[in-house]
Amino acid sequence: MKWCPFFQGQVSLAVQNKVDDISTSGFSVTVPDKESLLIPGLIISQMTLQLPGMLSNLSCAAQVIYRFKQKKDLTKYGFYILDMPLHDQRRLFDAVSKVADPHVNMTGKVNMDSLWELFFDSGFIYPDKYGIISPYTKALKATYRKLYEDGQDIFTHITYQDQGQVYAHMSMVKAYENSWIIHHLAARPMRGVRTGLKTLIHFVNYIDCLYRLPVSSKKMRYNFCYYRPENNFSDYYFGGIYRTLKRRELCSMDLFGYMSMSIESGTRRLPDDWSIERFSKDDLILMRDYYNGLGGGMMLDAFALESRASENDELSGKISGAPVNNNHNNIVSMYDKIGLKRESKVFSIRQNGRIKAALIVDGSDMGVNMPELLNSIKVIVIDHTLPWSLLRDSISIVDKAYDSSTIMVLIFPFNYLEQQGVECKKKYNFWIINTNLEGNDKDVVKEHVQIAKRKFITEKFIKELSMYRLKRLLAKIENKK
Repeated sequence: MKWCPFFQGQVSLAVQNKVDDISTSGFSVTVPDKESLLIPGLIISQMTLQLPGMLSNLSCAAQVIYRFKQKKDLTKYGFYILDMPLHDQRRLFDAVSKVADPHVNMTGKVNMDSLWELFFDSGFIYPDKYGIISPYTKALKATYRKLYEDGQDIFTHITYQDQGQVYAHMSMVKAYENSWIIHHLAARPMRGVRTGLKTLIHFVNYIDCLYRLPVSSKKMRYNFCYYRPENNFSDYYFGGIYRTLKRRELCSMDLFGYMSMSIESGTRRLPDDWSIERFSKDDLILMRDYYNGLGGGMMLDAFALESRASENDELSGKISGAPVNNNHNNIVSMYDKIGLKRESKVFSIRQNGRIKAALIVDGSDMGVNMPELLNSIKVIVIDHTLPWSLLRDSISIVDKAYDSSTIMVLIFPFNYLEQQGVECKKKYNFWIINTNLEGNDKDVVKEHVQIAKRKFITEKFIKELSMYRLKRLLAKIENKK
């Protein structure tokens, strides 16, 4: 460990010490009393950690939180990590986790062939899905290599591996500027080990590290996922966190209808009093009023609608001759850096200039998200008198971003479809958590995975035991005949 104390804005000297022990949140060092410059409460803003086997150091800021006197004029000091770059934190988590469980892999190489085998063996890629993606297998594998090898700013993953074979996988990808989607949980047994739950536990421990970062350093303000309400485990875990926290500013959940929509070719026009225009800040104000009337939450922020409205207003300014600020840190630029596609455009459906619904037109390379939820249109309706036929026509007009005659559409609120008499067989809960959690709220996220583990493993064990006993009973009956 190397660190530089600061006095009156000047670096006085660099100090190097051996680390006694280390975790994902801190470490300790033992220092001779005559050499010590440390006191509890001291904040060191520039520090580097050198871990065995790593070619480059990890940088961080840390604070001395305790001092314990040792023998022979030695003193042990404990440090709490205050801040750390996202990629360095990932490497620290990987190194520390491997000590407890060598199967955990976060920053090492992933056998892509084994990963694809896992997706098929676990049923994550089912026959109907494979029928859709099979013509694009080569492109899909190229996309995954870019994410795993070059995507450290927009992608993170945990795999559970043994001798190069992948037995479980979970990942997050940056979906919008401050939002990451949790997805692609797939698992298969490894000599009786429940790899899926183990991977989820390690994943929850990792995001706990992220949540401890100060707001100024967060590259991940919101985590979200989509899940089917009938998925018992997802509803017990994600839905359980939502029902336990009971504060939509910390964890919100909204129900979407999900359907495929066939787009008819040809030019379509809306009635004269209707229009499709760029989503604006004025539209966002009306949408917030509507959403808050439903109970509020974080959906509009997770979708980065404020960023899209600002970009659209700047484009309008460019047309009128006003200067436009180029943003090299928007979601499009982040993906473009590693040669991947990511687009997010937002349009308003208006009647006589007043917004009735917003269309979030998301585009990405196929497979960045397997259910193609980042390659779809999200519809947020704020006036339920909007005719379904007009909404369909509007979707057909903006679907030019997709090279397909069929497009996936998610529609909120779900009861709009019911009121319009539209049949929608699939529903998705859109679950979001604010990473700025504190104290007990963070514990809810960590503890709930243990509760889910006990519940589902116990229930599965009881079912397996019952089936075993039933088979034995039937065998005895058969032998007596």
